[in-house]
Amino acid sequence: MKHDRRPNRRQMRAIAAAGLMPSEWYVVKNLSGELHIKNRFTDKVKVIPA
Repeated sequence: MKHDRRPNRRQMRAIAAAGLMPSEWYVVKNLSGELHIKNRFTDKVKVIPA
């Protein structure tokens, strides 16, 4: 099973643009046009535009 990854610079900018703190989120899926992220502490999953 694949594990969650830390976001790269481009993904960090997308997470920050969504009003979230990049240090608190892991990337689950990186699809064209959207980014599936999961909170490090609560395991809550969100989908944001990439």
